[in-house]
Amino acid sequence: MPLAAGVLAVVVISLGREERIIRYYLSPELETGLLSREEYESLCTVRGRLEVSFKALIKGGFGVWLSRGRFQQAASELAFLRDRVARGEIIYDQTTADREVAYIKLLRDLKLRMTGQ
Repeated sequence: MPLAAGVLAVVVISLGREERIIRYYLSPELETGLLSREEYESLCTVRGRLEVSFKALIKGGFGVWLSRGRFQQAASELAFLRDRVARGEIIYDQTTADREVAYIKLLRDLKLRMTGQ
């Protein structure tokens, strides 16, 4: 039983950390309008991401569901890239800047694909 409680504690702590990182490092995309408030809030939790993915599958079909998954992954990767830079794990150089720009472009492209514009 103590092992299960320990594993559960690690999961809860990890999900809380993930939420804080995504919330903090994606706030610029919320401010610029790349992410709507609803998208931003749903990206911050596993439950939110699952709910949005399920809705995408039901309402938009398999293609929209795949795009939504890629959108969520790119947004998370962007947030964690910024976190690694902030913590000094990687340096912010031209390669890192290019990756950041590529994630933002991918988010824009996927958002257009999901909305059908």
